[in-house]
Amino acid sequence: MSMEEYKKKMIDKKIEEKILKSEEDYNKGKVRKAEDVFKEWNLKYGI
Repeated sequence: MSMEEYKKKMIDKKIEEKILKSEEDYNKGKVRKAEDVFKEWNLKYGI
């Protein structure tokens, strides 16, 4: 396996881990409405 293939595999693994974590959070109800988050960002960062 080349170094480039290895790096891509590691990136893919990290993405998969983050997706699994987000699914777990969603199933546990650890979510917020996007509208609320954007309002918070607007107040905090002006975006």
